[in-house]
Amino acid sequence: MLTDVQLRRLMPREKPYKLSDTGGLFIFVQTGGSRLWRMKYRFGGKEKLLSFGAYPEVTLAAAREARDQARAEIRAGRDPSLTRRQRQAEAKRVDKQLRHVGEKWMTTKVVSLSDVNWAMIQSCSSVSMSPGCVP
Repeated sequence: MLTDVQLRRLMPREKPYKLSDTGGLFIFVQTGGSRLWRMKYRFGGKEKLLSFGAYPEVTLAAAREARDQARAEIRAGRDPSLTRRQRQAEAKRVDKQLRHVGEKWMTTKVVSLSDVNWAMIQSCSSVSMSPGCVP
């Protein structure tokens, strides 16, 4: 089982290497020094690989939690990588719908807003819909 101290001390080598944790979870250390969380599992008779992110952005505890969630999906008969792709596709669809609603709202408000407010709304909508952009 890996510890946080071991993870902090990992150094790159000439070739990429893996250090195993438990339940198929391992950290993949690349030659450039990046450390990536991955999980190897079998589903439908095929070996598959699931990525959880880079250490230290994804902590050891978070990687283990993600592994546990993936293992629960496997026990339930669902492929975690397929589930992840479906969630990402749904998020993109929702984002496109939100963007469409925002654009439609902007076209209806162009007549009633002052030039200053319109310019501010356009600049915010082109960057993102962040809270700092609300007029």
